[in-house]
Amino acid sequence: METCVRLLNSALADEVWLVAASCLSEQPGGPVELLRRVPMRVRIQAINFEQGSGPSGTSTGAVPGSGLNYELSTGYWRGATPLILGRHPVYYQKTPVEWSQSASWLQHGDRNQYTLDILGRYIFSRNYAVMPPLDLSPHLRWITPEQFLADLRVLVDDERERYERLLTTMINSRYMTPAERSTLPQSPEFELVDSRVDRRLSLPTVMRDGRVQ
Repeated sequence: METCVRLLNSALADEVWLVAASCLSEQPGGPVELLRRVPMRVRIQAINFEQGSGPSGTSTGAVPGSGLNYELSTGYWRGATPLILGRHPVYYQKTPVEWSQSASWLQHGDRNQYTLDILGRYIFSRNYAVMPPLDLSPHLRWITPEQFLADLRVLVDDERERYERLLTTMINSRYMTPAERSTLPQSPEFELVDSRVDRRLSLPTVMRDGRVQ
């Protein structure tokens, strides 16, 4: 374990760091050591719908784990929500996209996120409790104030629930003791960053207890 910790502290290349972190996750006490290294701060970027939208008008990435696709249309269909009314109306609809395992997380370059992904993938999958890893830097798209507020509440609740499940699973799987659990944050902190092009309307506030208002 000491060798893995030294490598984690000194590794410059992500490949070396990943090998050391994966090795540490296999050692007694290793998962807790890994988790203690992660600042539990979720940085949510608010962006306009057009930022990152695909050519089809579909944009992905509202809620981590069960992400949301947004589809715009000038014609109404059942379940669509009006965005712009008048002679040339525009409607949108959001549909959930279930999280699935892939290698894309290895390309993010964020060692804090790597740590959570290692815990979520390599440990819990063996205990049949596979879950999307906590997302420390999600993007949330602004379409309307009402839509953004509703999606932000879902996102915050989702992140808080998955963090609690992470800790509960570690205790139930005997990777962590209740005493060790008490030394970790009770909940992630949330930071809302306004990266919208149009900032005329103010963003909601995420309180320390997770309430959104």
